[in-house]
Amino acid sequence: GRVEGVSIAVLPFTNLSDDQGNEYFSEGLSEEIMNRLARVSGLLVVAKLSAFSFKGTNKDSKTIANELRVSHLIHGSVRKDGERLRITAQLIDSGGYQVWSKTYAGVLVDVFSLQDTIANDIVSQVRPPLPVDTQQAPIATVPPTQDMQAYELVLRGNFHMQRRNGGPLKRSIGLFEEAISLDESYGDAYVGLATAHALLPFYSYETPEESFASALETIEKGTQFDSTVPIKSAGIKSFILYNSQ
Repeated sequence: GRVEGVSIAVLPFTNLSDDQGNEYFSEGLSEEIMNRLARVSGLLVVAKLSAFSFKGTNKDSKTIANELRVSHLIHGSVRKDGERLRITAQLIDSGGYQVWSKTYAGVLVDVFSLQDTIANDIVSQVRPPLPVDTQQAPIATVPPTQDMQAYELVLRGNFHMQRRNGGPLKRSIGLFEEAISLDESYGDAYVGLATAHALLPFYSYETPEESFASALETIEKGTQFDSTVPIKSAGIKSFILYNSQ
């Protein structure tokens, strides 16, 4: 069921929460939806680095779609009020017109199934109806953790890590370690921690030898708990290898 010419860019969702500090959550949510869409065959999903480079820009949708050479953009907003979530997603075509929009309400503990639902709704909007026998199973992900506090710590860790700076990187290491202390089997926390360690020597006075050793050790430990860790950290390993020459 390959669809010709369907390409999507998920732009970072806007944080509409009263708390400006909730930006880590809206950014993390955009990335989660992006990762889900990227697994659907026949959909081309623009890499996060390119999509997120439009954050805070006042360019209109048509211009962004044109610059990213995509047929569709996903815009959205997130309002997080304690445990309560309200997420709006919009599908925009390359001409800048809104094709579809929907608002989802739920609580924090539903966030994984909400992300699945949003991704599935987007897929059904962009994909022409297929004969029943060729329809792909809907996106259904296994929640990465049952501990919502650990989940938020990982989102915060990713948010700080993306600031690519010594201070935020050290802060992200603390957040990932805290997440692991709450849920020892949380693979994404190990991947985040390993990535932060691998990046640290480039933004601080830490030595590559020590930091790289910590990163590899973290990957090894995480692998014992979660079989997706080696796949998710393959990029970090090759990064370390490349920089250890």
